[in-house]
Amino acid sequence: MNDGAPQADWAKTLERCAEMQPVSRGTLPASTCLQRPPFSLQRYAPLPHQPVANLPPILLVYSLVNRPDLLDMAPGRSLISDLLEAGFPVYLVDWGYPLDADRSLDLEDYVPGFLGKAVDQVLSESGHQRLMLVGVCQGGTLSLCHALARPAGIGALVTLATPVDFHAERNALSRLAETVPVQETALPGDNINGQLLSSAFAALKPADLLVRRYRDLPALLQRQDLLEEFLRLEAWMYDCPDQPAAMFHRFLRDFYIENRLVTGRLEIRNQRVSLDQLTIPVFNAYAADDHLVPRGSARALGHCLPADTPYQECELPGGHLGVFLSRRNRQTLIPELERMARKYL
Repeated sequence: MNDGAPQADWAKTLERCAEMQPVSRGTLPASTCLQRPPFSLQRYAPLPHQPVANLPPILLVYSLVNRPDLLDMAPGRSLISDLLEAGFPVYLVDWGYPLDADRSLDLEDYVPGFLGKAVDQVLSESGHQRLMLVGVCQGGTLSLCHALARPAGIGALVTLATPVDFHAERNALSRLAETVPVQETALPGDNINGQLLSSAFAALKPADLLVRRYRDLPALLQRQDLLEEFLRLEAWMYDCPDQPAAMFHRFLRDFYIENRLVTGRLEIRNQRVSLDQLTIPVFNAYAADDHLVPRGSARALGHCLPADTPYQECELPGGHLGVFLSRRNRQTLIPELERMARKYL
C-alpha cells in the first residue's frame, strides 16, 4: 500500500493495535430485563447526573445484520449517552446471535412477537402508557411494521436511515439483493452466514472500506482515543450475526424484491398492513449521502402516510453511519426527539 507512511510507522501501529485487543464494546452499563433467546431487552442505567425530565421511555431497535454497539460506540460518540443526558429512560432491543435451532424464526416472530414483548416490558417497568419507538436502518423498517401490526403503547415513531421504498433508487445494496436466490420452500434451510454477509457489505464500497479507511491509520498512533475508536468500529463492522433462514428470505422477498411495504401488499400474521393506516406521529431522519439507504427510499415514507398523520423529516449531512455517529447530527436529532416527546406523549 503506497500511502506515504514509513514502513516503521506501519509496523508500530499494527503492533499497538494488537496490544489493545480485545477492545471494549459499548461504554455504558446496561442490564437484561427480558430474555427470549436469541432476543433480549437491555435497560440502560441512568447517568449519575441525569436530569429528571419526566420524558417517556425510548425503545431502540437496531438492524438484525450488525450488533447495536454502534449506538454506544465510544465516549462522545454515543447516541444512547445523548438520550440519557436529555433525560430519556433508554431501552434497547438486542437481537443476539441466532443459532441453527432458530432458523425458522420469521417476520411474525420479530413483529409483533419479540417487539411486542419488548414494548409491554418497557411500559410495565416505566409506568408510562406510551413510549417512543426509535428504529435504525432495518430496525426502522421492522419498527414501521410493528407500529402497523400492533400500535398499542406506541406514542411516536422515529426512523433513522430507514429503507421504506426498496425500489426507489437502484443502489449497490439493492443490486446485491437481486443476486441472492430466494428460498421458496416451506422448510427453511441453513442460517445465512454472518461472515459472508459482512464480506458482501464490505464489497459494496471497496475503496472506502479496504483502502481509504486504513490509509491514515499510522497517524492515529499518537492518539490513543482515536485509535481505540477506530478498533471499536472495526470490531463492530465485522461482527455480523448469522441470520435466521426464514427471516432472511422473507425480508428479501417481501421488501427488496416485491416492495410490499409501499405497495400495501405486506401481510403480518395473515393480515394485510399498509402505511396508509399509520396515524401515530412520525419523525424520519436520513442521510444525504447514504450508500445503503438512498434518500429517495427513506423519503418515500412521507408520501405513503395519511395526510393527517403528524410527520416531519430531516435530511442530515454525511453517510449512513453519520446519522448517529456524527456529533453535529446528534445535536440536531436529540432536541427534535425531545420536542416530539413533549408534544405528543
